[in-house]
Amino acid sequence: MLYPGGIEVPARIDTGATTNSLYGINTREIQKNGTRYLRFTFIDHHGDTHEMTQPLLDEITVVQASGEQTRYVVEMGLCVGNYFEKTRFTVADRSRMTFPVLVGRNYLDNTLLVSSSEKNTVTPNCDDQLALQD
Repeated sequence: MLYPGGIEVPARIDTGATTNSLYGINTREIQKNGTRYLRFTFIDHHGDTHEMTQPLLDEITVVQASGEQTRYVVEMGLCVGNYFEKTRFTVADRSRMTFPVLVGRNYLDNTLLVSSSEKNTVTPNCDDQLALQD
């Protein structure tokens, strides 16, 4: 489950990926009270759109087989099973990917055990009040 919004969305767990990534388009940087924010449209697995505005933490260069790409970095809450953590995501166009969210090692390290032989073993079971706290 992705916060803010409490959006239940399937994710690909990728132990080879360093960072998390989420499907975001129409990205634009805005300023609020002297702070940089990223406004973007998150697209879930049903094709539904969710307008989001999150503090802009960084911009990083991601190196892939297809070349380099600069991506924005935001922090979102993520619930997998009964484990909740605020974690960093790069925002990217994942329209060609099966899953709108990729969970990488920055979330997995020291938190979850991954089995390559299992699929869809947990459902989100986090306390919404905990997830909504800053």
